[in-house]
Amino acid sequence: MTSGLIGSLNTTRTHPREILQPAIVCSALGFILVHNHPSGSLTPSQDDVDFTRAVKRASEIIGIGLYDHLIVSEHGYVSLKEKGLL
Repeated sequence: MTSGLIGSLNTTRTHPREILQPAIVCSALGFILVHNHPSGSLTPSQDDVDFTRAVKRASEIIGIGLYDHLIVSEHGYVSLKEKGLL
């Protein structure tokens, strides 16, 4: 497991390459993105969906699978894959 990106209350500015770099270094076949919503909301924002799709496109180019993207909060979690957003 790798972590390392820290954002503000409602946003994190990052690039898909920053997400994919640890997976490349580890020669991973795939990975799961996980991030929290400090606000407690489990509703994916449009930025969450857009970023997930950008990471998925980039991961497909290099042959590493994005298996899911989970959003967690004090209220539980939501899977973007289960919601059809991956």
